[in-house]
Amino acid sequence: MTSSSRLAVYVPTRGAVSRSLYGIGIPPAIHWGAMCLSATFDLGWPVKDLPAAYVPIEATILTAFFVSSPLTTLARAGAARLLKA
Repeated sequence: MTSSSRLAVYVPTRGAVSRSLYGIGIPPAIHWGAMCLSATFDLGWPVKDLPAAYVPIEATILTAFFVSSPLTTLARAGAARLLKA
């Protein structure tokens, strides 16, 4: 097998994996923020609501990435501190 025919495999580090996972939450966050801003202020942005089937998915993504994940990190830090004491 020649070197040009080999398949290159990228194995991300832990930090790269977490950054790419948080990247999944960015589009729903931007959409939700744009909807809130355009509803609060008269910005003239043509932001459309999601179809009804996608609303729970967006809510789940936003909750998982921007609420649950930071709270999990805080809980782990607290548990680690208690275990050291």
